[in-house]
Amino acid sequence: MMNAVLTAPPYSVIFIVEQALGEIPVATGDDAVASTPTCIAVGTFPVQKGDTRISLSDEAPYAIDGTMMFDGILATPKRQISICSALGQRLLRLDVLGESTRVQVWGNHPSQPDTIDVVVQNDHPNSE
Repeated sequence: MMNAVLTAPPYSVIFIVEQALGEIPVATGDDAVASTPTCIAVGTFPVQKGDTRISLSDEAPYAIDGTMMFDGILATPKRQISICSALGQRLLRLDVLGESTRVQVWGNHPSQPDTIDVVVQNDHPNSE
């Protein structure tokens, strides 16, 4: 299933988490993505310049216009993933199968993407 939203997230950042904000990562330099085992922070297009299209899917992408910004494992003991704003507003939500889920983040710009595709893989070997 794929869900998408067009938004200008406050502070030009989104968080990929389970149900609530986990351990928020510390930003490192000019990288658009920083992560902890419970939270992935992704920089977006500057809020003053316009909207960012964000999608969340458990399906293989048909066409992603960009590069992979992140590929890693997120703890999902309650078996769901949410994309939230810095103010804690849930933008998108998706149920997952396991207690850990592989997450890939794709963007069309290395530091200020206005298109972000988040793809989760429910067939991760440790998803049971």
